[in-house]
Amino acid sequence: MAIEKKPFVCRNCGATCPIMVTLDGRQVLKVEGDFDAPVYRGYTCPKGRAIPQEHHRPDRLLHSLKRLPDGRRVPISSEQLVEEIAAKLGRIIDAHGPQAVAAFLGNGA
Repeated sequence: MAIEKKPFVCRNCGATCPIMVTLDGRQVLKVEGDFDAPVYRGYTCPKGRAIPQEHHRPDRLLHSLKRLPDGRRVPISSEQLVEEIAAKLGRIIDAHGPQAVAAFLGNGA
């Protein structure tokens, strides 16, 4: 497979910087800023540039896990996960009103 460079958006924080990712098949070789993006002009932060190392970590979580009452964690599908979270939020809102729910958007740091 040939080495190719593809445009992506970094998802490590809410800035969603445009990046160019150099790939060898499914192997991420390098991440750099997209110099054609007028606002960012090739900027990437250290988190964005570390994507290749993070992407290929052997302990990287590749699917969602559900913690059971005994503390074990088992795989759960995204669909089931969303259904369970929605049901739990629904119960909280029914019992305490919409002001009982808040959201926090972190930045991956």
